[in-house]
Amino acid sequence: MSATPVPTSPNLKKRRRTVKCDEDRSTAVTASPVTTDSKRVRGDMVKTTYSEEKDAITRSAASDVSICDRTCSEIERLFTEIYRIKMDHSKSQEGDITGAVAESEMQTSLLFITLKKLNRMSHIRCKKSKDATHDAKQRSDGLFLQLQNLLYEVMHVQKEISKCLDFKSADDEIDLVPLDEFYKRAPEDVSLPGVTLKDPHQQMLARLSWETTQRKQLKVKCSQAEKFRESLAQDIDKKKQSLDQLQPQLSSILDSTKPLQENLNMPLDKTRSQHQLAAHLPRPLFILYYQTTAYADTFSSKSMSVTVEGEIERAKGFTADRSQRDDDSDESDQDGEPTRRRRTSSHVEINTDKVFNRHPLSIKMVLRFRSAGELQLMFYYYTQLNIVTVQPTLNTDMKFSNVALLSGGVLLSCLFMGDTGENSPNPANHFLLKRHGLNKFKHYLDTTGRPYLWVQGLCGLQFLQQGSSAAEANMETSENQVEDVIKEIRLRVTSRMILLKQLDELGRLSLPSLPPGVILHPGKVTATLSRWSSVSEEQARGLHHMAHVIEYDIVGPMSTFYTGVFERGSARLCFCVVLPPDYPTNPPTFTIKVNHGGCYNFTNSENLRCIEGFVNSSVETEPLSKSARNYTLTIQLHKLVSRFELFLEACSPTGSMAPAEFPRDKITSREKKGRLRTCPLVYNSSVKVFVHE
Repeated sequence: MSATPVPTSPNLKKRRRTVKCDEDRSTAVTASPVTTDSKRVRGDMVKTTYSEEKDAITRSAASDVSICDRTCSEIERLFTEIYRIKMDHSKSQEGDITGAVAESEMQTSLLFITLKKLNRMSHIRCKKSKDATHDAKQRSDGLFLQLQNLLYEVMHVQKEISKCLDFKSADDEIDLVPLDEFYKRAPEDVSLPGVTLKDPHQQMLARLSWETTQRKQLKVKCSQAEKFRESLAQDIDKKKQSLDQLQPQLSSILDSTKPLQENLNMPLDKTRSQHQLAAHLPRPLFILYYQTTAYADTFSSKSMSVTVEGEIERAKGFTADRSQRDDDSDESDQDGEPTRRRRTSSHVEINTDKVFNRHPLSIKMVLRFRSAGELQLMFYYYTQLNIVTVQPTLNTDMKFSNVALLSGGVLLSCLFMGDTGENSPNPANHFLLKRHGLNKFKHYLDTTGRPYLWVQGLCGLQFLQQGSSAAEANMETSENQVEDVIKEIRLRVTSRMILLKQLDELGRLSLPSLPPGVILHPGKVTATLSRWSSVSEEQARGLHHMAHVIEYDIVGPMSTFYTGVFERGSARLCFCVVLPPDYPTNPPTFTIKVNHGGCYNFTNSENLRCIEGFVNSSVETEPLSKSARNYTLTIQLHKLVSRFELFLEACSPTGSMAPAEFPRDKITSREKKGRLRTCPLVYNSSVKVFVHE
């Protein structure tokens, strides 16, 4: 649909030249009526002022939209016509098209002026609408404010009415004596029974009069008691002054007794300061200090000492801060739902330092050994996690090549069955760390120490195997475990030092000697140890003769692996040793193979299968003493090398007669027995003969 162009008559142009426009208003050719203000000046001349704001109000927006559509269609038609004229002229090259094109362009320009005016009209209407909306909103806000004021006044009046209804006279708050006691104790000129029994008002006046009399008497007695109290306070102040003057003298006396305390081994000052620190310990560490100190005083005061480490001022500040946080938490719980939401939001932002918040006081336990130096155990309590960790350090003058077995993460691992200390014993810690986006607890063991179960037991903490938190620390749990734990620690350190000596000797390719009283073979062994080295778990699992051990999942966590070679002549015995972390409670596991005319191992030689089983299982059944148990590795190595020689002397791996390369120097009851034709492995020391089981 095309719009009709606005007529451009000479009269209209002449009238337009008399129109005066402001900076923000302009005269435009429109297709709608124009609103003007006219004034007569100087005779017949009329001065006309055009107002677009009034025109925007009087005009219809719908009509402007239709005018805009027609104008756009007309502009499109004119553009198409100009394009057509130019294209026809370019093809025919005839005539002059300047006049026709200029006329169309002029009409197009006028139509653009119309569009601009319509745009201004729309902006004016939008502004008017916004102003009207703003005025209506202000009126609404004013009415709402008046409503709120009225509601507040109503609430205030209701409160005043409630106060008036709940008003109680002062005499209602006075605790008067009962009526029976009043008529019994008060004189008749005050009680007036004949009048007060009939009139409640007179009765109340009489009771108040009697109460006034009694209180005046009590006030006199109170003033007398105050004077007596002041005299007592003066006496107390005098005695305090005398005691304050005595304090420096007592301090000098205590200082003079320090040499005597040292000579008599009576550290009274040190004990007093330790007890002051212990008063600020958290309950788990206090139970640990209480029980271990009692044990040290009773059994081994020289070989064991327990002290509290830390500064008392920091402990006081830590306790005060935690009490303040608990009070704030309780107040937040009472404030309602919005406050609880804020607590949850702030709790999510706790960083790693706050989750692993350690109490400033710790417990230092030192166990002294005659030949192994001393073991220092540092116990720390983590308040957010509610667990206690330990960091052991062994100080010894002896030098060992394999110091990894003395590290803090290995020395006390598996002190009791399955207690590796890698995971937190408190099940709630898993959810706490997960909530704050932290890694598992075992990633922080280097800084926190290990939370062994026996450590929690020493501190009186008991955790459920499946649950959310721990019960409160108690003394009974700790006192039932102190003695057993300390004994196990001493046994572990002693056995570990003996083990390191054996490993050092094996590192020098020398087979350690058997402990006294243990006889496993006659005379000395001929085979020599040609290689001994420590290997990683990945390297050990790659060995062919370790396949059956890995298949049956015999290798436990935190085990140590060693490989070695015994040689006798052209025969070589290669073996791998799996040393468990709780050695010597559980003996090492051996896997073997023999290279002599072929490769023989657990899978293809019945004799080697029997030897391997005998070495791994016979130690547990033999009646060894506690001291001999510490030499389990040496005993197994001697069994292995002696049975290896017996195997070479008795028969070849293929089952034929033994080669002449290995002369027989061991006596057997029978060379072979049974359907499998196995060698005798049990040594009878009384007759010095190897026999079958």
